[in-house]
Amino acid sequence: MSPTVTKGRITIPGRMEHRNFLINPREIEASKTTGWEVGQLPGASHPIYQYGAGGERTWSLTLYLDAIQNRIFYNGQLDLTYEINWYRSLGYPVVGSTAESVAPPVVLFTFGLMFQTTPCVVKSVKETLNYFSPDLRILRAKIDLTMGEAPPWGQVRDNLLPPDMEIEL
Repeated sequence: MSPTVTKGRITIPGRMEHRNFLINPREIEASKTTGWEVGQLPGASHPIYQYGAGGERTWSLTLYLDAIQNRIFYNGQLDLTYEINWYRSLGYPVVGSTAESVAPPVVLFTFGLMFQTTPCVVKSVKETLNYFSPDLRILRAKIDLTMGEAPPWGQVRDNLLPPDMEIEL
């Protein structure tokens, strides 16, 4: 009996959609910048540093998609087109007539104990299509995602969902 593997997930609360990762990433690279202000003191041999502002925290990961292994179908054929388009859509604003609709979609990133419904904005989506069927359907691909930390979920939820709508995570 093989062990059960918990899959990471990306959720789009505004659309009530989510994707469990077909294959969990091998690694997640995290980065955070900090803005330190340099102060000069007359007569001091070294400057002093003071916290100016925090930069955003980003996470980068690679997702591997395999239509054959995971039995992913599109229009009745093994094909990753729909999966790839879903991840691709995270890099575009929702088209609409209000200022809020051109803001990037906030997604919730869930992966183990470290990332439990962490609000993020997808900063970059890069796809590499690397295995095709004889009729050129996409059978294997990798998606490189970079996500930036968004405001705390309470603030995001209040700005993202209609006031009368609540979701359970």
